Amino acid sequence: MEQMTGEDYMFGYKEVEEMSIDANYKELHRILGEAYFQSSDGKGSERHAQGENFDSQPIMWIEEHFKSFQLGQAVKKMHESQRMDKTAAMNELRGAIVYIAARIRFLELKADGKEE
Repeated sequence: MEQMTGEDYMFGYKEVEEMSIDANYKELHRILGEAYFQSSDGKGSERHAQGENFDSQPIMWIEEHFKSFQLGQAVKKMHESQRMDKTAAMNELRGAIVYIAARIRFLELKADGKEE
């Protein structure tokens, strides 16, 4: 399997299945996968998706109407995780990762590509 470059990843030239995972980043890959699962099949899907694709979910349209709701939610989740037991804290931090990813997606979708 050909090693994927950062540029390939940034611009989506290769499918996830084609990626080879650098052993030094194996745990990061696992954590990002867990955050994806939480969003697509777990709490995020159950509470927010209502059958909508990611770009149409509240996590995206709220960002369009409020100054970085997503980053505020990520900070809130990071703060709250500090007073939780280990399992709950890990789940809360995965949620923060998803909010940050949504902010990245929002910026990608903006016509001018600049943060407000």
